Amino acid sequence: MNSPIYIPATKPEDWRHLLAEPAKQWRDGYSAKSLAVAWHQNSGFPREVRRAFDDSGYEIFKNAEMLIAIPEHKVPLPGGGNPSQNDLFVLAKGNGQIISITVEGKVSEPFGPLVS
Repeated sequence: MNSPIYIPATKPEDWRHLLAEPAKQWRDGYSAKSLAVAWHQNSGFPREVRRAFDDSGYEIFKNAEMLIAIPEHKVPLPGGGNPSQNDLFVLAKGNGQIISITVEGKVSEPFGPLVS
């Protein structure tokens, strides 16, 4: 059973134990470690994410503020065995509205087919 208690991370390495296969996934140049480093270097959204928000044209993202970020957040899927594991779930606030964001970090591996 997963606990609803989340322990704060003070450095990127605190994310490692949350990975499905830490020995395999926690390496320089791999998405899990790169994502953790990128999000810990900022107090809020990474520069690239902030730029994407600003360029989106959506007012809700203009001054979005991160409220909480949960690394390796598990989401149960109906009819599935194991839950889907998001690299990062972010709950934010923009223009007085709540924004739910999931992040899938990729370095050199493909994201998969487009859903249109």
